[in-house]
Amino acid sequence: MAGNSKRGPIVVVLLALVGAALAIWGLGGDAPDEAERVRETIREVVVGAERADLKAVMTPISQAYRDDDGMSRDNIKGYLFMEFRRRGPVHTLLGPIEVTLDEDGQGALAVFNLALGEGGAGVVGELLPQSGDVFTFEVDLAREADEWRIVSHERFSLEGDRVRLPVD
Repeated sequence: MAGNSKRGPIVVVLLALVGAALAIWGLGGDAPDEAERVRETIREVVVGAERADLKAVMTPISQAYRDDDGMSRDNIKGYLFMEFRRRGPVHTLLGPIEVTLDEDGQGALAVFNLALGEGGAGVVGELLPQSGDVFTFEVDLAREADEWRIVSHERFSLEGDRVRLPVD
């Protein structure tokens, strides 16, 4: 028994070191950081647009959405409904998403380039759509019930001109 009493503290120290290593290396199943959660919210919208899936696009948009053009969440939903009916799915190419978190952790700004294309069919249509544009998006997000929600956005042409959505 005297031999076992010497191993006890060693086992405890080894377990503590393994636990600390797992926590440091992220192998303990930690949740993704907040910036990555913001990026995932943006990706959800882009994937929804690729599929012309109105529900998938609208889910991350806050009920409190309001932009500088006076667009509300309902305006955005109506606009997208008409665009999806007219154009169907779009082809996208999403650039890196730069995220800046507010100091209080309740707000974020996501800035990224997004190429949107339409027309064409199959693989060729995805590689060479009939028409397209590239925009820089600036998206404001807020934490609502522990989820990131889009509260406003602006988009700019490559020349830096602000592109406004039509308000009907």
